[in-house]
Amino acid sequence: MHLMLVRERFYSALKGIQVISGRPACTQGTRVEILDKIMKWANTASEDQVYWIGGMAGTGKSTIAKSLCDSFEKENLAGAFFCSRQLKACQDHTRIIPTIAYQLARYSRSFAEALIKELQNDRDLADKEIDKQMDLLLKKPWEKANLVYKQTAVTPIIVIDALDECADIKQLLVPLLEEIQSGGLPGLKFLLTSRPDQPIYKHLMEAPHDSKIFLHEVEKELVQSDISMFLTQELKDHSFVTKENISQLTEMAGKLFIFAATTVKWITEREGFEKDRLKDVLKLEHTADKSETKGLDDLYNAIITKAMNKATKKEREWNVKVLHSIITVRNPVSSEVIAQLAKVEPKQVDLLIGALQSVVYVGKMDKAIYVFHASFSDFLLGEKRAKVLQCDSLYQHKVLCQACFDIMNTELRFNMLNLPSSFVKDKEVENIESNVNNKIKRSLVYSCKSWGYHLEKSAKDAEVTTTLKEFLKEKILYWVEVMSLLRMASYEGSSSEDTLVQCGEAFDSVRKISDLPEEVQDSINNVNAAVETFLLSPVNGMTPHWYLSILPFWKGKLAGAQQGLEKGIIVKRKMEKPNMAVWNTGSAVSSVDISKDGTRIVSGSEDGTVKIWHTKTGSSIGERLQGHTESVQSVAFDPDGKRIVSGSGDQTVRIWNAETGTPI
Repeated sequence: MHLMLVRERFYSALKGIQVISGRPACTQGTRVEILDKIMKWANTASEDQVYWIGGMAGTGKSTIAKSLCDSFEKENLAGAFFCSRQLKACQDHTRIIPTIAYQLARYSRSFAEALIKELQNDRDLADKEIDKQMDLLLKKPWEKANLVYKQTAVTPIIVIDALDECADIKQLLVPLLEEIQSGGLPGLKFLLTSRPDQPIYKHLMEAPHDSKIFLHEVEKELVQSDISMFLTQELKDHSFVTKENISQLTEMAGKLFIFAATTVKWITEREGFEKDRLKDVLKLEHTADKSETKGLDDLYNAIITKAMNKATKKEREWNVKVLHSIITVRNPVSSEVIAQLAKVEPKQVDLLIGALQSVVYVGKMDKAIYVFHASFSDFLLGEKRAKVLQCDSLYQHKVLCQACFDIMNTELRFNMLNLPSSFVKDKEVENIESNVNNKIKRSLVYSCKSWGYHLEKSAKDAEVTTTLKEFLKEKILYWVEVMSLLRMASYEGSSSEDTLVQCGEAFDSVRKISDLPEEVQDSINNVNAAVETFLLSPVNGMTPHWYLSILPFWKGKLAGAQQGLEKGIIVKRKMEKPNMAVWNTGSAVSSVDISKDGTRIVSGSEDGTVKIWHTKTGSSIGERLQGHTESVQSVAFDPDGKRIVSGSGDQTVRIWNAETGTPI
């Protein structure tokens, strides 16, 4: 049960494993020298606990990591985290340690037992700051587990791939390296891969370990020998491919395996056109004097040009809009959603994706469109690399922001699901999950969750501000309704996170806009405060009460409160911007205290019970703590929040475990 608390924190990060699991491992006979060197490091009692595989985009880091995971899986692989800029959960550095801790617990019984004890003391460890995660989810449980493993010849290994695709990775990397250097994780090895970007390069180069390799610095002859072997193996069923062709393609690839892999995909993806496509690749400009990405850029350009070969000027414009949308959406989405955002026909998206299968693919489970390799997005976003195909990030985010507003302005309305009663909790409404899944379009779901993200990243101008003001005036209250309802969603790819809490992320994005009109700022602050009050109220989880119990009593001026809600209850007495919660405890409360970190409240009641509450959501934590026979006169958290002391009229003092509710 306690491990589930960690599992829930990282669960969506498992999609990173699904993403990389779709990639093949190294072709048999390739990268042998590199793999052997790292396997020797893994299986030797080396002082180096960290091995860093560095390399520029496309040099094969993740493929090597995949091969090593396959090799380690038999006994060494204790945990893995595959960072990915395509998935929100997989670019969140705060999920890495909880993910590894859960996997280590499945790998090691002694680690699991120690981890459960820590979770019994604090069930919210997965949400704590990195230092606490490091200490209580990893270091302390590993101290117990290492007593077992140091008596064996097995060295457990943790793999963290693509550090550069994880936002704020420095916040994790620095304390992790410090913990390793201070001897806090003895007997545990870490294989890390990343581009040699700052600040990753700086910190890993300064770390006192010699086990590292830069793939772009490996001798060209060795790399090209492996690329030649890869091409020969992958194209062996095509008799028209000559040894000379293999040599030409190998030379064009330079040190970039992604060039070779993309070439193979493109040549072989369409049966009957393989020979023509090989000729097209071999025609690409090849000069000795070129940038490291020139060959790859030419290949990507050729693939896109071929895909749009018979398109009219208008169709080409649509295709470019689709491409730019795919690489700038907040998270991968289906072709239907891309079509809505790009304002093209879904068939147009499907046709383009079908023609670009060498660089993008559709996920089997969620049907979302993914980019095979980050270098493709880099190509389209890079200045001067994609030429007429280049994506202006600021402009594209503005386009998507406007599209989100257009979708919301069209789709949002009062009582989206026609809920029949305000007396029933959302989760108890008949067929609520299927209604949320089927009646709230995926394009509306994306727009509701992502408009703030695109607004923050877009080019700011009068048009954006005007659109925002209209949205605040006409639709903001219906948006909150939908965000509340989306907590009931259960479709493939839906999030387990509290979508109503995510409203705050959108508000924060708006606040970051400079020169924001005062009226807009006031509207945002008022709606934000009202949402926080809803979250803390007893009617949280009963969406109709957003209109019935929050808005009628709200004294602050709410944009949208008059538009669309003209017919309603007139309330004379209103609340003065209260960030106040009223919870029904079932008995008169005689004493309260708040934890030092502000996340929990404990209350003592006249019926002799003690109760713990979440301050953010107002929900109760666990069952009532029972033991006193008379009214509880005083309650208090200890400074570290792990224990609660209560004093009662029955002349007893009791101490409780604040996480489990058990008496101490």
